[in-house]
Amino acid sequence: MSLNADNKHENNDKEKNTKENISTNRSEGSKRQIPRWVTVFAPIAAAAVVVAIVVFLFKPNSVDDSVDQSKFALHYTVVPNDNPRIKVLSISIRMDINKLSSERMIYMYKSGILSPILYCADENGNTIETDETTDLLAIGPINTASKRVTIRYDVVVGSTLNYIQTYGDFYEDLLVFTGERVMMIPYLSYSQLKQAYKYVSSISFNLESNYDWTAIIPYQEPMSENCSFYVEKPTWGDFSAISRSSYCFGQFEKQDMGAGSAVYFDKAIAGNGQILSMEALTTFVSYYENLFGSLTTDAPLVMLRNATENNAAILGGVGARGAAVSLEVNAADELQTMSSTLYHLFFDSKIKAPNLRYPPNSWLYSGLANYHVLKSGTHLSQELINMYSMNVIDEPDMDYLDYLYFSIKEPGFLALNPSMEGNMDEAEGAYYMDIKVPVMIDLIEYAISNTGDAGFIGALIDMASEEKELNIEKFMKAKCGSYFEAVTRCFSGNAILPNYNSFKLDGRVSDEDITLHLTNTDTTLANLYSHGHGYIGYISFPLFLLNTDVFYIDAEALDISYSTEEIQTEIEEFSSTLHQYLMQYAMFAKLAGYDELTYENVKSMYTENNFNIWMEYCENVGFKDS
Repeated sequence: MSLNADNKHENNDKEKNTKENISTNRSEGSKRQIPRWVTVFAPIAAAAVVVAIVVFLFKPNSVDDSVDQSKFALHYTVVPNDNPRIKVLSISIRMDINKLSSERMIYMYKSGILSPILYCADENGNTIETDETTDLLAIGPINTASKRVTIRYDVVVGSTLNYIQTYGDFYEDLLVFTGERVMMIPYLSYSQLKQAYKYVSSISFNLESNYDWTAIIPYQEPMSENCSFYVEKPTWGDFSAISRSSYCFGQFEKQDMGAGSAVYFDKAIAGNGQILSMEALTTFVSYYENLFGSLTTDAPLVMLRNATENNAAILGGVGARGAAVSLEVNAADELQTMSSTLYHLFFDSKIKAPNLRYPPNSWLYSGLANYHVLKSGTHLSQELINMYSMNVIDEPDMDYLDYLYFSIKEPGFLALNPSMEGNMDEAEGAYYMDIKVPVMIDLIEYAISNTGDAGFIGALIDMASEEKELNIEKFMKAKCGSYFEAVTRCFSGNAILPNYNSFKLDGRVSDEDITLHLTNTDTTLANLYSHGHGYIGYISFPLFLLNTDVFYIDAEALDISYSTEEIQTEIEEFSSTLHQYLMQYAMFAKLAGYDELTYENVKSMYTENNFNIWMEYCENVGFKDS
């Protein structure tokens, strides 16, 4: 208690001294001139959060042959109901046991499957107990003499995700679903999945139906009459493909999109697609072909009808062995879904390093996807953009604006980096994925292109096209060349990303638009922080420009700064409005009794009293253009 009291008196003294300095110096000075930022990747001087530069973690996982895990061959049988209107599939999973674990259990991952188990027995019909949680099905204990276990359950395809999208669908002339929404897979850790064949010796799939269908499914030639496949010694990539790829049965037509990638059309819409929907598809295929190269028949893209009942778009899944999505576009969100589906089909079929899909590499897998989905939208025609009232904005200078403001305003945000993935709250995750990652990807693209490679995606194809883990640090060193240290320092939060693109907002973006843009982002982050923590620890800071003549005299008198002189000069040249807002924020901290915008200081200064002091100061100074 005494320590808190002492701190309170100290802060009150600082506030008193601050006000005295303002009153005696307003008539003495003007805005100081600061030398130009000459160090390209300058270190952060004011931040108290000092992060060790260990950003691109690589932790190879070895497989322990001594793991006590049941081993078996896996057989899936899917039987569509004879009445397609009820949209029911009967699923049978047979496990031919090679070895039981000491606890005589088998665990299956349910993913999105909520159906109850209708049957679980061994080859002699002896019932085996099951126990279910939201994600897992536990089977056993299994009799040591049992050589086979079979489980059965039903699933309904065509469940509505929302009013405009549905998971899979089932008609007399079409069945489509995603593997993971129909077929449970063995529960294995990531390290075990890397050598999955040690635990699952083979996987087979068969569709048994009375319908006149051809198949576009994993591990089978597109439009084959053979509705089955077999994979011996499956790998991580096989499990990923079987779970996430699309399974399409019906009648289809193949169409060359003009650059080598074939697309398969549900026969119900072949030749009847909307002109603008086909234009969007062609645009996206062309965009991703330029990044990745052409698709192969191992990764077919299937364009589907919309759901008959409510015209909802059908989501058929996307993985390394195929993707399916409705062609018809009725809203801007569906264009984004189409582009995202194509991106992941290209990426997953071309870039196969398993560890790129998980923390600490979510920035690369999800961030790079968001980055290119956004950019693909800028290639759409103006007619399409107008038709769907799309807000297609690719403004890297405004992304940079967000990055600078929130990185300096919240030092805890600046420090967020890949090594922290999986341990961020909602506000931190939003800043990291939506603000920091896009500007870092821009920097990496810049660095790689300046070393002679064909961009970030091309570099990944060069070094990550095989199913083995990619050492991200070695990759970055090899592909970023002399820029590697700069990329690492900026991503770690040990340096502010410089304006290497020579962006300049003054004269292009008004004070009002900058204020609105930053306020909207600030409000979003504040709401997320409040929700994630259950209390207000970060609130939206009010943004309005003060009378510059008076404010900068005060700032000069109190030696107000928010970073190094070099960084402040660079930011002011980028946007004088942003510079003033950061100076005002530093003044807010000064009036609250804090000299630096450090992590601990920022956490402490959001109090009602401090905001009252700030608002009183603003009223005294006056506002710009008022």
